[in-house]
Amino acid sequence: MRDAELCSIKQEKNMGIPLFGEIERLITEHGSATVLSERLALAKDQYSSLEKENLVLKTENDRLRLDNDQLKERLRILDQHQNISLVRKYGIFWDSEGTPYCPHCQKSGMSVKWATYINRQIKALQCACTQSPFILMDAGNPIQADEAMKIMAKQISANQPS
Repeated sequence: MRDAELCSIKQEKNMGIPLFGEIERLITEHGSATVLSERLALAKDQYSSLEKENLVLKTENDRLRLDNDQLKERLRILDQHQNISLVRKYGIFWDSEGTPYCPHCQKSGMSVKWATYINRQIKALQCACTQSPFILMDAGNPIQADEAMKIMAKQISANQPS
């Protein structure tokens, strides 16, 4: 009898296993579908967010390209002005209009500042690129900056055709 009981128990177990296997399969499939659905929703949200960010970045890129083109044009215009021939006189550079240019950076926009030369106060020119003003010299003697600018302006007006 013992063998018959064992055989009966085995049959019950075999009958029970497919039932539990089917339930386990349904639970796994349902759980997988839920997880898959959640992951798909998350992927859609991320994709939507990336599309919005892409649109913002494209707009910003277009604006930056426009700014870059405008800056290139301004630089081209400035380069045309920088190609002005400069003449050195009184220790600094001058353009054809009598504008003083820094001997270091060769930029205009120098300002008149007081400076001391051998216990004398002299009006000199100073550029933003330096800490001390340039004392203008004519034949070894200092010349006032405003006087030098007047001389350069007179020379230019005398050289221009009437």
